[in-house]
Amino acid sequence: MKIIQLEYFCAVCRYHSITQAAQKLYVTQPAISNAIKELEKEFSISLFARTKNHMSLTKEGEIFYQKASKLLDTINQTSSELYDLGRQVSPIRIGIPPLLSTVFYPDMLISF
Repeated sequence: MKIIQLEYFCAVCRYHSITQAAQKLYVTQPAISNAIKELEKEFSISLFARTKNHMSLTKEGEIFYQKASKLLDTINQTSSELYDLGRQVSPIRIGIPPLLSTVFYPDMLISF
C-alpha cells in the first residue's frame, strides 16, 4: 500500500468517478484504476460496486475509506509540522569582549 494509492482511492470516493478524480488530480484514468486494482488485490477485497457511470463503496470500501482518510490526515499534519520545524530560524549570537562592548557598543546593547 502506497500513499499515492490512498490519495487516488479517497479522490474516487469523493467524486464517485474515476474520470472526475483523474481530472482533479491531473493524472490519467488508468493510473487511478490500476492503483485501486492493486489495493483490491493486496487486501483481497472489493472496494467499489461498479455500475456503468457510477462507483459506490462496498461495506469493506467504507471501512477502508475511513481508515485511509485518517491516515492521509495524519500524514499531512505530520509533514506540515516537520516542515515548520525545518523553517524555524535560529537566533544570531554575536560575541563581543566585555571591554569592547562598554566602549564601542553601549547604545546597541541598551536597545536590546
